[in-house]
Amino acid sequence: RTGQAVSAVDVSGAWPLTKTGEDTYEVTVPSNVTSSAAFWRRDSIQESAYRIAAPDLMRHALPPAPFTLRARYTYQGAVSWLDARVPVAAGPALSLAFPSPVGIGRGEYRTSVSVRNVGAGAREGIVRLEAPPDLRVAPASHSFRFQREGEEARLEFVLQLPAGVKDYPIRALAESEGRRYAAEFRPVAYPGLETVYLENPASHLVRALDVRVAPGLKAAYVMGSGDAVPETMRQLGVPVEMLSAEAVATADLSKYNVILLGIRAYAARPELKTHNARLLEYVREGGTLIVQYNTQEYDGNFGPYPYSMTMRAEEISEEDSPVRILAPDSRVFQTPNRITPADFDGWVEQRGSKFFTTWDQRWTPLVDTNDTGQAPQRGGWMEARYGKGLYVYCAYAWYRQLPYGVPGAVRLFANLISLGAPR
Repeated sequence: RTGQAVSAVDVSGAWPLTKTGEDTYEVTVPSNVTSSAAFWRRDSIQESAYRIAAPDLMRHALPPAPFTLRARYTYQGAVSWLDARVPVAAGPALSLAFPSPVGIGRGEYRTSVSVRNVGAGAREGIVRLEAPPDLRVAPASHSFRFQREGEEARLEFVLQLPAGVKDYPIRALAESEGRRYAAEFRPVAYPGLETVYLENPASHLVRALDVRVAPGLKAAYVMGSGDAVPETMRQLGVPVEMLSAEAVATADLSKYNVILLGIRAYAARPELKTHNARLLEYVREGGTLIVQYNTQEYDGNFGPYPYSMTMRAEEISEEDSPVRILAPDSRVFQTPNRITPADFDGWVEQRGSKFFTTWDQRWTPLVDTNDTGQAPQRGGWMEARYGKGLYVYCAYAWYRQLPYGVPGAVRLFANLISLGAPR
């Protein structure tokens, strides 16, 4: 940035290097090269700590760079040297990935594998699934053909799940040019920071669950800051229509049995505040509106009755915190799945965040829970009758539980969206 000329450059590294010009080099990547993926990793969110694959690198944030550049320059009469890592990485020629780590289903289950050409040049081969013997997979394999680096193909597979409740682990495998690939190699980048590469097995867990959802539901979803909840709804057999800003403002909302607002929706979707009256009218005329966890942008009495979150809205960080059902006869705990305290077992990361602090008596708290040493918190799952319909604020972390197929959370959520079914 000083504009000073560089008078000498030296590049050194562990890979064979040939200087081909004043400032150009040709690199030969060894056939046994070590992956540049981060040496800290975990296979699933259930693991509370990362495993260190290379303990000798504990003092470093990233694996050693294959090359180091040393430049000599003169600034204000003084000669200095600048060392820098060269952003070159080694990884598999192909990367494989499922759309999510876990999926839920019964009977026919559909999933896909994305295969990406990481290496330079053309490449072709096949992708297949490695599955338990009691699963039928169609087709047996897919072929792919890439012409250049960075190309990607999404390949669809259909699995037939036997009757019963069971977990089915599956893996994606690719074969190309006599080599086998079975991992996702993914860059994580941010402006101004060096790219980190993550490498994990290309695996997916299919969970056949005992879960039911009310028939005939037609749902709409307003995405907030981003979550995978609509995908779980589709896996449960519920068609979901994503609402745009224009739809929030002008669409006929009465055609939906239930409308869900995604996490942080009032922060990410300004049209919700502008047209909040339309949402309340939808409820008053008989609709069911479910508002998921929202930040303080929602703390403005947007519901049918007064409430407050305050800047110190409570959250429950312990995913195994004790949960007490306050209204066991409530419809949401009765049908279509009979809910018990066991359905709160096995949750991941947290219970929920941004609970109500105070509320009008026309709100009904349905459960309470607390972290160790914390007073019981009743403001995380609230419902209120309004006109002919139902308004629900539920700050429990469905967006964390559903992508991992937590069985009890899926059953609870199925009951929650089923509240919109005609009675």
